[in-house]
Amino acid sequence: MSDITKGFRRTGHYALVAVDALDIKILRDLIQSRATSPLDPDFRKSFSTIARNLGVDADTIRSRVRRLHQDGLVKDWHIIINPHLFGGDDYAVWFDVQSAAKEGLIEELKLLEGVFEITSFLGSGFIIFFHSENPHYLDRQLELMRRVSKVQFLDFAKIAFPECNLRLSKTDWAVLRALHRSPRKTHAAISKEAGLSTRTVKRRLERMVLGGVAFAFPVIDPKALQGAVMAALLVSYPSDRKAEVDIQIASFLSGLLFHILHLEPRHSGDQFSVFSLMLTNVSEAKEVLEQVKQVSYIRSARIDLHEDMIIIFDSLDESLASRLEKMLGADG
Repeated sequence: MSDITKGFRRTGHYALVAVDALDIKILRDLIQSRATSPLDPDFRKSFSTIARNLGVDADTIRSRVRRLHQDGLVKDWHIIINPHLFGGDDYAVWFDVQSAAKEGLIEELKLLEGVFEITSFLGSGFIIFFHSENPHYLDRQLELMRRVSKVQFLDFAKIAFPECNLRLSKTDWAVLRALHRSPRKTHAAISKEAGLSTRTVKRRLERMVLGGVAFAFPVIDPKALQGAVMAALLVSYPSDRKAEVDIQIASFLSGLLFHILHLEPRHSGDQFSVFSLMLTNVSEAKEVLEQVKQVSYIRSARIDLHEDMIIIFDSLDESLASRLEKMLGADG
């Protein structure tokens, strides 16, 4: 499979982005690195570290990252708190609807409590990411989604965040609030905003990174790509074959793959995983799907092309503010 190498210049109001295999590797190192968690807990690692991982110089990483932001492919970053810190969980749910009903449906889905990402695919597909406080509330949320979407069946699975047993203080929450829309903000800037010493900020951040408290979540705009398309490959396979199947799939997706989302196995023992890709065209998507279907132990596979990705941070921001408010009387 070819790398995505077609380059374009800005023309009029269009943001035209040239993306190649190195850009995709940089994105993966920024978002997930080599972690098995959905996102990389070491979200503040230096460009020098990324450069060493990829075998290039730090200036190249810095300029590539700057261009991805300037051209609008990466629009923003946001802090995601490990849901296990509060006793809740994050979930993915996917289903198909009639294409004609999608626009109105998106507006209704945005109003559902806990929803923080809606990905609409070309054609009939959707995948929704949402937070749930407990299993009883989860049933209610899924039923609301089913009714709003007017579908008889939808499938879902829990996002496999690591366990997190740390107890956060008022000081920790103040640091997280300062970071929530700028995860790579300098220690000095955090110190000034949170009213803490830079030494305290550094120490608290190191503790939270090691404890898997927070992760950096990118806002990626699939519409910013020209000459390329984002795709989601959803596969299922026996959970006891996870490592073996992942290696096989990743081996022929090199240069295309920028994120793997592992979902927790269902009662049937099936492992669901979403491989996020950047492809040159629809034909390449068909080629990927055919290759995946030939991998041993694959039980199901589908590939969908991104139409839009909507990130809803209001509920996440409100949760962060609420937690901080509750900690105001606590010792730092």
